[in-house]
Amino acid sequence: MNMLNTQKLTIFATFLVAALFTLQACGTSSNEDHSDPFGAALILNGEEVAAHEGGQITYKDGDHLEVEAGEETNRIQLRWIDEDGDRFTLETRDGFSLRWNIADESVLGVNQDDDDGPWDFHLFGAGVGESTIQFELWHNDHADFTTLPFQVRVIE
Repeated sequence: MNMLNTQKLTIFATFLVAALFTLQACGTSSNEDHSDPFGAALILNGEEVAAHEGGQITYKDGDHLEVEAGEETNRIQLRWIDEDGDRFTLETRDGFSLRWNIADESVLGVNQDDDDGPWDFHLFGAGVGESTIQFELWHNDHADFTTLPFQVRVIE
């Protein structure tokens, strides 16, 4: 009887440790397959045009991104930023994907073409005005990281 209780306790402890490790794995930066982002950079035509880093948004020029109404930008590459400021991408096969939230879709849209990578997209000027866009690093069924809102001005 004592041996049976010891086996049950061992099995229970093993399951408990495994469950705790699984719950913690998504949020730790020590998991080599999954770097935790602390920000995101937007790269257009080989130049970083905006970044969410250190709790703020910065722009290469001015205080917003700009798109012409009825036009689409060249391909924008999104790179996640780790706590050391290094830019990186993640493997989509590990359950990661890119999602976005647009404040006013009558002003701004996003196109992601078949030949774009999973972290690449085009902004589209749907109508003259201003809007914001936030990007999310989606992991299976939840967002691991959401950027601050990037300001976008759509001009004539």
